[in-house]
Amino acid sequence: GIIVYASSSDTKFRLGRLLVNSGEISEKKLRSCLKVAKDSGQKLGQTLLSDGLVSIETLKKTLHHQVKEIIYSLFLRQTGQFDFKDVSLDVEGKLITKMNTMEILLEASRRIDEWSVIKKQIDSQYIIFKISGKAQDKKEVKLNKTEWRVLSLVDGMRTVSDIVDNSGHGDFTALKSLCSLE
Repeated sequence: GIIVYASSSDTKFRLGRLLVNSGEISEKKLRSCLKVAKDSGQKLGQTLLSDGLVSIETLKKTLHHQVKEIIYSLFLRQTGQFDFKDVSLDVEGKLITKMNTMEILLEASRRIDEWSVIKKQIDSQYIIFKISGKAQDKKEVKLNKTEWRVLSLVDGMRTVSDIVDNSGHGDFTALKSLCSLE
């Protein structure tokens, strides 16, 4: 019953993408490390550590975040298949961090509740937002890092789907940030 691993084919959950989006490494460094990792047969995390581009703490924190986001994304799926295999998992040489299953279930439940509100506000992935030239008041705009990232992608040409895909965040986080900007 302990969560120790999750993987996804969704590119927004890839380790390198998460590190670039969090500002830990540059896109150029990522491409270089991906080539080195491929050529040497190493995992990307090993290459980043051996090149001194990230600390073990940063790698653990990012992997922890990666697993949680993959799991949360499963709770928002409308369809899919589930396959359970009762097998031993070889964790030798892997970075393992503790996952609080109850915390993950509570956060997933919160996201499910908020998802219906988000989908009412943004009911199509083909909507195109643009920044209004009129400010509602003269107060200073206070946005978090994710909201700034999402706002930077609003250009009057990108669809909601494009913004989500380019935000570097999962659907829930990107759409929630987009809703907060309205």
